[in-house]
Amino acid sequence: MLLKDFKLHQKGIITKINADGVHGRRLFEMGFLPGTEFELKYRAPLGYPIAVRIRGYEIVLSNKDAQSLEVKPL
Repeated sequence: MLLKDFKLHQKGIITKINADGVHGRRLFEMGFLPGTEFELKYRAPLGYPIAVRIRGYEIVLSNKDAQSLEVKPL
């Protein structure tokens, strides 16, 4: 399942990052590591951007970022 398919306030765990190069490294540096728990906190009216609470921070992600993260629900 991809992060873009999660529902509002749903919690999950990151299982895989499907990005390489600068894009993958940027997600990695923001704390999106396999095994990390998160919660989808906000979704804009048209679907994107979304805000995710991860490691005590709320980070806003684009559609491209949300499509790059494989997750599983808790």
